[in-house]
Parts: sequence; C-alpha cells; structure tokens
Amino acid sequence: MEKFRTTKSIRSFFNKLRDDYQKVNPRCAHFSECGGCSFQNISYEDQLDMKFRFLSELFDDQFDLEPQIHPSPQPFYYRHRMDYTCAFSRIGLRRRGDYTEVIDLNECHLISQRAVELFMFIKKRIRELEIRDYDFLEHEGFLRYVVFREAKFTDDLMVIFTTANPPSVLQQERLLQLMDDTLEKAASVYWLKHEKLSNHSYGDTVKYLGAPYIIERLREYQFIIKPDTFFQSNPLLIRRAYDDIKENAHGKALDLYCGAGTISIYISDACKHITGVELVNSSVEAARENARLNGLENALFFAEDVAEFLKGKHHFDVIVIDPPRAGMSKKIIRRIKRIAPKRIVYMSCNPVTQLNDLMRLSDEYKLERPIRAYDMFPQTYHIETVAVLSRRC
Repeated sequence: MEKFRTTKSIRSFFNKLRDDYQKVNPRCAHFSECGGCSFQNISYEDQLDMKFRFLSELFDDQFDLEPQIHPSPQPFYYRHRMDYTCAFSRIGLRRRGDYTEVIDLNECHLISQRAVELFMFIKKRIRELEIRDYDFLEHEGFLRYVVFREAKFTDDLMVIFTTANPPSVLQQERLLQLMDDTLEKAASVYWLKHEKLSNHSYGDTVKYLGAPYIIERLREYQFIIKPDTFFQSNPLLIRRAYDDIKENAHGKALDLYCGAGTISIYISDACKHITGVELVNSSVEAARENARLNGLENALFFAEDVAEFLKGKHHFDVIVIDPPRAGMSKKIIRRIKRIAPKRIVYMSCNPVTQLNDLMRLSDEYKLERPIRAYDMFPQTYHIETVAVLSRRC
C-alpha cells in the first residue's frame, strides 16, 4: 500500500499503465488540457482493465477481488453534479495539473447533453449581461461557480449560482435576470452567497426560483436534493451498489456517515430498524425529510460525530460504513469492534484507505466474499469498492 500513499502516486501508477493500451480519439476537444477527465483517449473496456490492475496491485493478495469491475451503464453523460468555475473571463474546469488556470469549455461530456446545452446558454447570457466573474487568486469579483445538479430518473434539473458579495446593485440585478432566464429551462434555480476565502461552490441561500428542491428516484424510493445535499455522482450505477448493500443488511442496522440517508432509506425494507449517524446537521435534516417522504417508520437519524456516537452502549447486527476519502480513525475502528456487529458492509470511494481499515479490522473480521468494485467515475482514475465482512468465531 505504501506506493499508493498519495493521490500523486496513484495518478503516476495510472500514467505508467497508459502505455500498455492502444489510444483512441477522445470525445471532447478539451481533453488534452481540461482536468475533468483523465482517460478519454483510452477505450472504456481498457479503462476498466486499468482499474482492475490498480486494485489487484493495491490489495496484493491480502484480500480477494471479484474478477470483473461493474461498469457504468454510460461511460459518458453520467454525472449527477458538475461545478464549473467562473474566473479570468472563462467558465469551465481547472487545467489539468494547474489549479490556478481555468479552461473555458465549449463542450462537456460528463453531464447530460440537455444540461450542456443549458450551460452554453448560461455562458452566453453571463457575457451578454456583463456579470463579473471571481478572481480566486486575488479574491475579487462576483460570480464564483455555476453548478448543475440533475436527477437522472426524474429528469429534474437544478442550477446554482454561487457568488461573493455583490459589488454593486447593478451586478445583483443582472444575476437576478440570469436566474429568470435560466428558470425557463430548469426546475430549480438558486443563488448562494459564499463570502469566505475558501474556494468551493457551497454557500448560504440568498434567493431561489422555481422548486425549492429536485427529486431523484432510486427504484421505489425518492430523495430530495437541495443545493447542499450530498448525492452519489453516478445515479445510473449506484442502484446496483445499493442493491449489493441491501442483500447484506438485516435486523438492527447502523449506517455510519449516512449523509442525507440515501443508503439507510434504500435498505430500510431489509432491516427491522435502521439508525443513521452523520455530523452535518443539514444532511441529517435532509435524511429525516427523505424518511418522511418515503413513509418510513423504522429509521432514526442522529446529527452527531461518529466517534462520539459509538461511545454509547449499542447493539447492532449490521454496521454499514461509507466514510469520507480519509477512511476511519483507529478510535472509530476500536469502538466498532467493541460493538461487535455480526457483519460490516464497507463501501468506499477510496480503496487505499479502505485497505488500511480492512487490515485493522482483520483480527476480528474476515471477508465473506471477494471485494466488489463499481466504476462510478468513468474517464477518471476513481473507483468505488464494497467489502462485506463477518465476525470471526
């Protein structure tokens, strides 16, 4: 695992693998410079092979892998969310390898073609209305991000404009005009204000037009999505991963890092009771709202630090874990062992930290079956994995 300690080392490993594969023509004209995609010049079949080779090298016979990665139903146009930066008279994504530059996009193949058409319309209107962008190096200006959130199974579309403080009444009026124009093509349009120096697209709501949220549907379940709600990036594939988790859930279950309760709600009919724990209060409020929307009576959500929650006296048959990329702390793993669930279902967006956590759990838990991988992020080096563990006798 040492060779994959950093993101840079993982990218370096994939860059070396590239030479083993025949190149194809990338779909996007910006591929050579845009940081949004890494592998458009590699066929999708070969991308899956590269990722399997990476996982094989990473787990290195310590834990078994299924022989094939579950592919995305669509290798393009799959993303639920895209955040486009507005800076230096450009609107697009950061240059590959250079965070300080922005590539002005005229096309993008990660979100739907409908969303891209709206993106092009918005770019045109921003320039016509002379709305100032935001210099994130000097921390000056107004419009910081244009964000798209798209529900793949209901076709709901949300557009979010994230700004700094309005430099003038005129700039504010121009943004409001842009929001009106955008509402003709989207179900929900938000203006968020982010005043701090940190460079991200989240902020406080100033105004919204249209619906206060959009709804995504995963099989029979519905989920409310607001500007700050976390939702998996590839809804087209996530249903299969959640089915995998549901097959291994039963009895009294605990969902750690539950976010807006997506997994908890999806597996609720397989469990006697499901408890979700998440630090971010707004996410827990969304989880409770989603539980009400789906008429659940066997789900309970807590806005609490995971480590603190695990200090209590608990009994759970199954613990489901979907942690941040950093994985779990030693303290959290110790407290999970003390609770001693019969089964742990561990979903990860970072197999490197997942491996580290599995090794720490391995004295008391073993794999029930080989680790299963899902290609949630085609055209990039990211991969999602699900491990199912049972307590050793």
